[in-house]
Parts: sequence; structure tokens; C-alpha cells
Amino acid sequence: MFKLLSNKKDHSDRPVKPIFGLVNRGPLYWLTGLFFALWFIPLKQVAFAENKRETARSVWSKLLPGLNSDPQIQPGAHAPYTAEQEADLHALYENEVSQITKAMPPAQKSKVPLALNEGIASQNLFFHTKVTELNHKSLQILEVASKKSPSKDLDFKETAQKVLTQVQNNPVASLASLERYDGTTQIGFCFGRALLVHQLLQMAGVEQQHIAKIFVLGQLRYQKQHWNFHVAVMLRDAKVGFLVVDPLFGEPLSYKDWLEKVLRFDIKGKNSRARFYVTKPSKFLPSFKDYSLAQLEDKHLVGFFDDLAKTLKFKKK
Repeated sequence: MFKLLSNKKDHSDRPVKPIFGLVNRGPLYWLTGLFFALWFIPLKQVAFAENKRETARSVWSKLLPGLNSDPQIQPGAHAPYTAEQEADLHALYENEVSQITKAMPPAQKSKVPLALNEGIASQNLFFHTKVTELNHKSLQILEVASKKSPSKDLDFKETAQKVLTQVQNNPVASLASLERYDGTTQIGFCFGRALLVHQLLQMAGVEQQHIAKIFVLGQLRYQKQHWNFHVAVMLRDAKVGFLVVDPLFGEPLSYKDWLEKVLRFDIKGKNSRARFYVTKPSKFLPSFKDYSLAQLEDKHLVGFFDDLAKTLKFKKK
């Protein structure tokens, strides 16, 4: 027995030959799976994003022509806006500020240290007075349009309230969802909410001729956000002239009440330099005219408008 055992060859020092099926296949499958995941998942995400984009593009392609349609103002009625206000409002505002600065009396431009505070207060008052005059001139058209309304029976307050509630509860456009699309708090997406208000008013049967937009430009502060403009939708009303549907507020406001509240957004306080412009309902941003797919697909805006498209409904024909 001992002899047999001692003659048995000892293979303990021989390298073990890897058994492919038991040793190498596990790591190989793991690496293959990891490579496949790293390659496939991004492709799937890209495909999902592209499909989402195409779906949104299809929705906006159907809606934008109606939103951009020219208001058919009835004979005898008066449009609440002028051709001038269809221009680049930022450029228009900057030009107005420049003209006011040039018109400022020399004494108010002085930067003498002892009179600095008094000089700044005088400048602010001068600017406020001149901007107020410009606003009065621009907004006078609303008074004219109110008197020359196509109908004395226009009452959209109930419709406006329903639309306002829909926007405030929209999973994309609600203020509660803003941080998801505007982490910097610099965009605000007031223009996105205004587009939704516009679309919902049309869905409710309000004609384009009864709708307008009102822009305010300046150094504005709303809660912790700083904006250089804000926009909301207006519609005709037989009682108050025009109602403003602005999701920042809990109910539709007469345009005069809305002006008073929004003036408080100006960082200059009582010496506000906020400038108001009334435009066609299709004006999307201050520097642009009508809505366009290119604007909605801007890299900073596309996430909001792609998601908003999924929440929209079409008017039944």
C-alpha cells in the first residue's frame, strides 16, 4: 500500500489549466453585459428623447398655426395694440431709456459726492415720470379699444377663471413645477404659461380678436427671482375693458389692477421704471414675433415645451 501511494505522481506544482466554462466564462459574461449596458442604455435614452421630441413637434405643428392666426377685428372695433409694439421690445425699451437719459437735465447727472444721494433720487424720479408718460400713451389704446369693442356683451370672467385654474394645476406649467425646468430661477417661463393660457382660451371658444398680450420690461423681482421682463394674456371684457389672466395671481384681474400689482415688482419701488407694451396674442418673447418651433426647441426651453405638449388637448372639429 505504501509503495503504491509513494509511486503516485504528484501534480501539485503543475499550473492548473483554466477550465473555460467554470473559470473564465463568469467574468467574460459580466464584462460583456457591462459593455452592452453602457452601449444600449444611452442609445435607448437617445431614442426615447428623439421620440418625445417628435411627438412634441407633431403637437406644436398642429397648434401653432391657430395660435399665430391674425385676429379678424370686426368692423367698428379697435385693436388694442399697434404695429410698433410688434417690434423688438428689448431694443425699443433700451432706445427709450437712452432718450430719457439724454433728456435728463445736467444738474441731475451730477455725481458730486455731497449731493450724490439727492442726485440719484432726482434721477429716479425723472426716469419714473418719463416712463409713466410713455406707459400712459401706450396703454391709452386699451381705453380706446374698450370703447370700440366688437360687443357690449363680452363676459369672459368665468372662462378666464377656469383657464387660470387649469394652468395653475398643470403638471408642467404650475409654479410648483418651475424649479424642475428653471433651476437658475432666471427664465421664469412666464411666456410658457402665457402660451398655455392663450391655447386654453382658444379651446374654450374665445376668438383671437378678443385676446392680446401685455409685456412689462425693466428690472423686476418676484420673490427670489430676478427678471428683465414678464408677460401675461389679456382678453376683452365688457365691464372692465380687459381682464389679465396671469398665473402669478389667484384670479383674473382688471388690467388696471394688474398694472398696479406688477409695478411693485420693479426694484426701484415707488419710482418704478417698468415699461408696458400691449401686443398681438401670438407674440412669444419681447425680441421675437410669432410662436415658432425653433423657439420652442431652444436648448434652454425644449424640456419645458416637450413636456407641456403632452398635457395639451385639441379642439374637436
